[in-house]
Amino acid sequence: MDALLDLEDVGNSPACRHCRQSQCSIFRCDTCLGTTKYCQKCIVQTHQEMPLHRVSQWDSAIGCFRSAMDIQLFNEKLFSASTHLPKTAFSFAVLERFQYLNLEGKGSAYTFMNTLSRLTDDTGCIRVEDRAREFRRVFRQWTSLQSRKFSGQYGSAYQSLPLVVDCPACPHPGKNIPLNWLELVPLEEQ
Repeated sequence: MDALLDLEDVGNSPACRHCRQSQCSIFRCDTCLGTTKYCQKCIVQTHQEMPLHRVSQWDSAIGCFRSAMDIQLFNEKLFSASTHLPKTAFSFAVLERFQYLNLEGKGSAYTFMNTLSRLTDDTGCIRVEDRAREFRRVFRQWTSLQSRKFSGQYGSAYQSLPLVVDCPACPHPGKNIPLNWLELVPLEEQ
């Protein structure tokens, strides 16, 4: 039992296996074999080509490892169905293709997932209903993010910054009309 519990602890002097430096942030990979502990720089470097590995970070406040670096999948253009325990992820390309199919042909998520299932594994062993439900949830999140991006809103609700280009046909003082345009244009034409 002691050996089993030791796997869930960082020990008295946590140090990174690769750079051998004692760090305040300790990470481990739950997918890799062994109990190797890394600093943040080394875990990112060693898992750069393994976006599907599950990384945990030591939380000294609660005294255990917690899931971390879930954005790693997103950076590899994979949208995970869950942030807590990702088991399923959909590529950005699949989400974009379904968006076109849905907009042009009014195809359903179930039909799209059934088609993908038949193209990749036509044995019938995969339950399409489960994947279609996950896909619908991810697609709703994807379309929400895309509409916010295209409308020029990103960040928190309190920090929406413009991301769109100004309309070149609209008058913009100092850009396509003079700054003193009020003085130049007669009053009846304003």
